[in-house]
Amino acid sequence: MNDFGAERIRDEVILIARFLLALLFLIFGWDKLGDYSGTVAI
Repeated sequence: MNDFGAERIRDEVILIARFLLALLFLIFGWDKLGDYSGTVAI
């Protein structure tokens, strides 16, 4: 059965989504790494 490259497109979309998720964690985590004392303060 021919799926016209749907499997390849799905794999590429998953890869892009993983990169975007990692970028999201880096963006929001960068401030916390730079201001550690402010992050752990109550």
